[in-house]
Amino acid sequence: MHSREAAEEVIQDLFLHLWEQRHEWQPTVPLNIYLFRAARNRAIDHLRHQRVEAQFRERIPKSCRAS
Repeated sequence: MHSREAAEEVIQDLFLHLWEQRHEWQPTVPLNIYLFRAARNRAIDHLRHQRVEAQFRERIPKSCRAS
């Protein structure tokens, strides 16, 4: 992750999701492995989303961007 704030947001989002799904959640692997994989996958998704946003911003003419 590029910033501590982004990393904290990703982890907070993960734990919120787990809390909301707590009644249906049944991990098939040990908890530490599940949490590591889930955090890694969410971090990768976040970085991909940032890259797409940056590419989109580059395509918008500067005259159309909000200040």
